[in-house]
Amino acid sequence: MLTTPRQIAFEALQQIEFEGAYVNLITPELLSRAHLNHRDAGFVTELVHGTVRMQRFYDAVIDQLSSRPTADIDPDIVLVLRLGIHQLLSMRVSDHAAVDESVHLAHQISHAGTAKFVNALLRNVVRNGDIDYWKDRVRSHARTSEAIGKVTSHPDWIVRAYRDTFAFYGLTDDVETALQVNNMSPYIHLVARPGLTDRESLADSAEEILDCHVAYTPLSPYGIIISSGDPARLPAIQDTAAAVQDQGSQLVARIFAETFLEGEDAHWLDLCAGPGGKTALAAAIAGTDKHITAVELHPHRADLIEKTCKNLPNVTTKCADGITVRSDRLYDRILIDAPCSGLGTMNRRADVRWKTERSDIAFLVRTQQELLDHACDLVRPGGRIVYSTCTPHLSETVDVVRNLHRFDMVIEDARQLAQSIGIDKDQLAGQTDFIQLWPHRNGCEAMFCAVLTKK
Repeated sequence: MLTTPRQIAFEALQQIEFEGAYVNLITPELLSRAHLNHRDAGFVTELVHGTVRMQRFYDAVIDQLSSRPTADIDPDIVLVLRLGIHQLLSMRVSDHAAVDESVHLAHQISHAGTAKFVNALLRNVVRNGDIDYWKDRVRSHARTSEAIGKVTSHPDWIVRAYRDTFAFYGLTDDVETALQVNNMSPYIHLVARPGLTDRESLADSAEEILDCHVAYTPLSPYGIIISSGDPARLPAIQDTAAAVQDQGSQLVARIFAETFLEGEDAHWLDLCAGPGGKTALAAAIAGTDKHITAVELHPHRADLIEKTCKNLPNVTTKCADGITVRSDRLYDRILIDAPCSGLGTMNRRADVRWKTERSDIAFLVRTQQELLDHACDLVRPGGRIVYSTCTPHLSETVDVVRNLHRFDMVIEDARQLAQSIGIDKDQLAGQTDFIQLWPHRNGCEAMFCAVLTKK
């Protein structure tokens, strides 16, 4: 049984690499079995998440130092090398400890010759320089089309998608910066659901219980940002008066719930509501004179909505397919937080860049288009649809909205609507009708938001 932090991290990487496990699921599972103290658990978490994020870059470093390409090295030894390089280049671990512990791990899983190989290669990493040196060296030895992908550790197709998106918004100089920020561990955002608690009380509680630094979210008057700690320890989180929620998601819920709408405004619909974060915030903002029907296809996610909204009597959960769900009424507002590639969450979800394939996009786009088209049938004349995704990929965002062949729908200026609820225009990059947020510009997930009104 593997019991030391590095052994546990290695086991997690094995299951991620060879068995398709997810970083955010397997790491806590292994940690719960090991009963590590808080410091060691944090060390394992950073080892696993950081190594997975940066694996393409680390493989490029290995290729620079090994007489054999990475593809020809024992896959388990590649994992050991990635772990060692991450400690040497990206963590505050002494060179001696990083090398020696990696060699010890290689001894456990292979033979003495392999351990010597690990020792020699890692000592060469140390001898040649820091992470900036290795980025320059990898870049200089890579083909132009692959250089950014290797240095920032992203698949080439994602690099191209980012380039296309930044070109659309007129921000071509941002590409590499944005990709680099995807490799930085993000701060934790919390939301205080209005009517149930307030962010001042939540901030005081976080400072007292978690002993962390707290700041207010610029995109939401309900959010705080905490520097560290386990939010589950906070009473407001335990009682669902507050929750973990990215400030970009909070902004989408605000645009859905707070922007002015002419005419009747009592019946709202969330077509893809699970696990219920945006539904809960919108319902809390709306108050009891508005009713939200929360539709979710998957029963376990529908159960999560029930738990999330247990203190919000103006929410009704319906387990159904948002593409085909029927209603005996039209709705005043409809939110579509569509299933997507998740490419805007890469700093929070270390493995999404490796588990998502370019070929997945076409299927997702069909689902997104069907959801949006069905929402157009369910919204009343003069009513509003807010379409959002946590990806910046143009095919899943701008193209889905612009390819909607409905003459009865008008694309609104989402940036202007955001400004109407107090968002500084400098937070909203690009001269378009759409909102595209970015981790490096907004300190949140790369959320997209479009607003449509029915004629």
